[in-house]
Amino acid sequence: MVGRIFLFMLFALSLIACKDNIDAKKMDKITRSLNRTNKLIDAHNEEIYSTLERKLRSVRTRAKAEIWNPKALRVKKLSAGLYAYIDSLQKQVSSPDATTKEIRRLLNKESGRLHGDLAAYCEAVSVIDTTEFVDNSRMLEALKRDMVNLRKFIALRLNMGMDSTLILHTDARQLARMYFDNTTPAQASMVLSKFRNDILVIENGLAVYFNMWAVNNYCGYTPGCPVIGMINVTHVKAGHGMEVYAGRGSYSTEADPRITIGDSTMGIGPDGTTTYDFIAKGKPGKYTIPVQIEYYKPDGSKNTFTKKLEYTIAE
Repeated sequence: MVGRIFLFMLFALSLIACKDNIDAKKMDKITRSLNRTNKLIDAHNEEIYSTLERKLRSVRTRAKAEIWNPKALRVKKLSAGLYAYIDSLQKQVSSPDATTKEIRRLLNKESGRLHGDLAAYCEAVSVIDTTEFVDNSRMLEALKRDMVNLRKFIALRLNMGMDSTLILHTDARQLARMYFDNTTPAQASMVLSKFRNDILVIENGLAVYFNMWAVNNYCGYTPGCPVIGMINVTHVKAGHGMEVYAGRGSYSTEADPRITIGDSTMGIGPDGTTTYDFIAKGKPGKYTIPVQIEYYKPDGSKNTFTKKLEYTIAE
């Protein structure tokens, strides 16, 4: 699911960048797709929070869950506040009585708060409380590395398809100019749905991360989930170079993972991921490239995950 979201967001943001050439119907279609995706991510987040709650009631996982569940709930609360604000803007923008002039005035007025709330949220969730690990140097070092990667992840979510300027490094006027300059109702709605999607994905990444730590201590390895769906671009011309990224959410040599992309069996790096480069060939139209991940579970059984990534060769 995360892979599909990543691909879709790259496509959506490329349309935002050339918004003057996109009609309202296409923007409405993108917004509806984003909203459907947002509901799926939101449901997955709630499922993870429920899992953490259950771990609090289990003798085997209670000690870990008591550390990590509060951190997850903190992120949930911060996210809920930002969702409420974005949804309030979305309601005003989507009102059938709102004129284009009124929407532009509203968003220019609110761009300062929107920028400030996004920046404050990103700063807040990118810091993990390490109080419980002051005497655990290895854990502190691991969390320090993770927080660096977390900041990169957040920056990526809020910068996909845009120039080098990040939300965290812009001011309110730049934000308004980047997303809401000469906006239309359809474009404004699409951008707000995009921001909600960004926060949902960030919240999801953190919820998964905290849930991963709230595990029972046992010999072996933490079974990870396949991660597929990172492709550098989905719309290309014939002859254009492309990259596919694949791996597992948690890596261990005990799992003996094997990744096949297209017809090629790929070598796996120390982080459990691999990159496949290829040239888009063929006539204009839609194409797919198959990705398969095989790995062994802790009980010794073999699991296989397959997915087809879509891309389009343009005329």
